[in-house]
Amino acid sequence: MKELSRSAPGRRTYRVYLVGGGTAVLLGWRDSTIDADLYSDREEVFRDIQKIKERFRRLVHQIAESAYSRYPALSRQAVLDAVHDYLT
Repeated sequence: MKELSRSAPGRRTYRVYLVGGGTAVLLGWRDSTIDADLYSDREEVFRDIQKIKERFRRLVHQIAESAYSRYPALSRQAVLDAVHDYLT
């Protein structure tokens, strides 16, 4: 998430959501996951995602709006809060 923040274009604010198994790791429910699923409604935030994947040798998937919308809003907000706490 920090690398995405560094590589995001301009001095804008973006929301990137960690979805799936990555949230379980972040919240301490699991020790690891094989990939990270990310969602943002602003496509440009992912402009350097391939370089980031190669640098860290990790699987990162950009998920579609249709997959993201399956998660209840309350769960999405809880994850957003957890990520914010982690990054600050």
